Amino acid sequence: MGFWRGTGKVMGQIVDVRVDKWVGVDAIQENTSMLVRWVKGIFRIEKSTHSETFETAMARLNLTDAMIEQRRRQYSILVYIFLAFAGIVFSYGIYLAYKHSWGGLSLAMALTVYSLSQAFRYDFWVYQLNQRKLGCSLKEWWLS
Repeated sequence: MGFWRGTGKVMGQIVDVRVDKWVGVDAIQENTSMLVRWVKGIFRIEKSTHSETFETAMARLNLTDAMIEQRRRQYSILVYIFLAFAGIVFSYGIYLAYKHSWGGLSLAMALTVYSLSQAFRYDFWVYQLNQRKLGCSLKEWWLS
């Protein structure tokens, strides 16, 4: 009996038997709290420090109505380009699903979502330029 007890003490000094140190519980907790802070930072809406009307922004940036109209046309073209690209890539993704190429399908769907998000971005900017109002809400955009 004494042999096993003595062997356990010697082995305990040689090999750390604390599983929490093996797994790295401290590192997991630290990484989890960092991830939570990061996700909260993504979804936090920052309040603007100052309010500015469309006309004062035009004056501050030395923009003319012709420049605004040109930018509106450029953004409208980009909306159509991104929508067309999303449609093409989505169609190709359907083909890849038919061929059982799941890796390619996931990449095609990711590119489709990215293209649609860019189309939304530029369409929202076009909406703000048409309304001549800064800081429009998504609800205003959706209801128009």
